[in-house]
Amino acid sequence: MPGEAAHERYDKDLLTVVLDLFNRPCPEEQPRFVAEVGCGDGGRLSAIHRAIRDRTARGACLAAHPLVMVGIDADPAALKAARARLDEDGVPAVLVQGTVDDPAAIAAELARHGLAMDEGLHVRAFADQARRFRGTGAPAPVGVPGAGDGAYVDADGRPLTDEAVERDLVEHLRRWAPYVRRHGLVVLAAHTVAPQVARRFPGRVQSVAYDTCHALSHQYPVGHDRWLQCCRAAGLETVPYAGHRYPAGRPFVAVSLNRLLPVAERTTAHVPAVPCPAGREASGDDGRGLHELLFAGGDTRRPRPWAADPTGWIVAQALRTIERRIATGGAGQTIRVLDYGAGTGLGAIELLKALTERRTDRLVSDAGMRLELHLADIRTAWFDQGERLLGAHPWTRFHELRGPDGAFRTMAEIMAGDRVDVVLASMVFHLIPPRALTRVAADLAGLINPGGTLLWNAPDIAPAGPEAYLFHDANRAIRHSVLTAPVDGQLPPGVRDAVARARAARSPETDQRAGRRILPAPNRADTLTGIFDAHFTGNVHQQDFEILPDELLDTLLVPSNAEEYFPELPDRADREAVVRAFHARVVPSLRERPGGTATGLSLKWTFGKHSPRETPGGAACS
Repeated sequence: MPGEAAHERYDKDLLTVVLDLFNRPCPEEQPRFVAEVGCGDGGRLSAIHRAIRDRTARGACLAAHPLVMVGIDADPAALKAARARLDEDGVPAVLVQGTVDDPAAIAAELARHGLAMDEGLHVRAFADQARRFRGTGAPAPVGVPGAGDGAYVDADGRPLTDEAVERDLVEHLRRWAPYVRRHGLVVLAAHTVAPQVARRFPGRVQSVAYDTCHALSHQYPVGHDRWLQCCRAAGLETVPYAGHRYPAGRPFVAVSLNRLLPVAERTTAHVPAVPCPAGREASGDDGRGLHELLFAGGDTRRPRPWAADPTGWIVAQALRTIERRIATGGAGQTIRVLDYGAGTGLGAIELLKALTERRTDRLVSDAGMRLELHLADIRTAWFDQGERLLGAHPWTRFHELRGPDGAFRTMAEIMAGDRVDVVLASMVFHLIPPRALTRVAADLAGLINPGGTLLWNAPDIAPAGPEAYLFHDANRAIRHSVLTAPVDGQLPPGVRDAVARARAARSPETDQRAGRRILPAPNRADTLTGIFDAHFTGNVHQQDFEILPDELLDTLLVPSNAEEYFPELPDRADREAVVRAFHARVVPSLRERPGGTATGLSLKWTFGKHSPRETPGGAACS
């Protein structure tokens, strides 16, 4: 999109994130001020103040204290222009001189004005890349082959390595972490685009001009994947339900918008941060294996980006419905959320974290209401893991989708006549064949209260388009190669022998078993739209997100995934050796195509938001 229009979109989305923090019914927990480093002429601060003032005038919660805008800039001329503009607009403001690379000095200046640095919300646009390079810090936090794609020089014109810039970025963000612990940092960041990706989009990506400009002006943007990893290494986590990336449908990210919080703040009571293996499940077993695929090291504060952002969209939509119900409900009512196909609990954990961060427990209590989070799935090691993680939470209830006879139960039976306000289905509907999904849609439609919402995402819904893949495309390609491709003479002898045994054991029965784990032909978006349109009104849309090769490998190494998708290889050691060997051959070839990113693959995710069609005599929530 043209530069001016793009920046209008960035600012609009940033404003939405900021307003969300001032639309919470606990005024004393709202930021005392909004501060922008690199405020320029004060235009963004004036727009933020006007939007908050207009929201308050429409009846939203009043702030607990007069809201001050804080402008920070290194240029005295910019501060003079900001003073004139903010005064003209009637905006109470404190303006101080400062630079983004010295938060301690900014804190000292604000203290002179009676403002504690950590009591404010900090926002900024493209300022972190313009920091002064200090060249100090610990070793680089991560190493992703092929990720280095920047061109950097220091203040004296000497070239800098990607590692040095990333190390400097981590230390820069660490300096900021203590000052954003309460309300976070809302930041627009520009990102480099790898040359091998940019060359596929002649005339559609401006990275060559931008990267040259950044290098010559001593700026230090990094690739989006590196930005996320540097934030994490600095102890800051993105808030998934408050994030955006631009563009949304390409195998690269040129600009991102995130709200960052210290990792300690991205948690919730009653959910262990890093659960220890319990009972019969050791650290390498199935439930823990999937959990560690979704959360780095099993740490519930650190969801992996490939799954966090798509889950964040569901959480953001669910929050709107829940908070609307709190605002319009009455004492004694119960708000019910169903996580359908909950697995190890990714969607429920992320929703509970968001509800904790937004103090929803207090809002529910103050309204005299109750909140229940129901998790339903087939009883497997995955669901066992979810119950271990969330079973102690006072809001959670666990339900098995199958009865003692093995037959699927209806949701009306499971919920004993109670209806729900929100249904979440995260990474579920790409696993269900259309005939069964038709029954699921009808079942869920009868469960949701009028005004309620069905929210779902799925990473394996066709079509992927020319510049993305589906989640299981790599897995399908690996199975096809193992069972049909010419045997590579360079494979280790043990792998060649295992492949020969797999081919000899292949049968219609093993193909059918593998097809129950990963559908041979993925569900299509238009098929799902038709199924849901019979019972719901709503819409479906798609967006691209990156997954790294190691994460793709981990999906197949989750024990039950590998056992079911390669039933021809009953020995676990054989399976893992074969999967690793063919993954190392298949994924690099996929990365060379238009859906490849600098470091992994661009995945096409499909999202749906639906409300049940109105029927006469619909029951109200209890």
